[in-house]
Amino acid sequence: LSLFRALYMYYFIMQKLSVNTEKFKAMNPDSEYGRLIMPHLIGLHGNPLEFESQSSYAKSIKAQNKAEYKGMLSNEPQAYLESMGKPVWPQSLYEAQYNYRKSLKK
Repeated sequence: LSLFRALYMYYFIMQKLSVNTEKFKAMNPDSEYGRLIMPHLIGLHGNPLEFESQSSYAKSIKAQNKAEYKGMLSNEPQAYLESMGKPVWPQSLYEAQYNYRKSLKK
């Protein structure tokens, strides 16, 4: 996952957390760009956030003749979700890895 895509995902999740009007589409069928295929979200907490299903993406893409799915995708969310609604430790995986690397230099 590139830094740009990670920031893009963060921006849109923050928008949805502040105004939760519809389900979040990680795989947006209406966009030529900006699809994040099955991101991993761990410890996302705050306002509840719902994700569109994988099957809704497949149906929409098929209706637009952009792709042909022989078997439909599942009704699972468009993201791998772990510990949703609960803070996790460490809060920042980046900081934890950075501190670990610094400790190896000593």
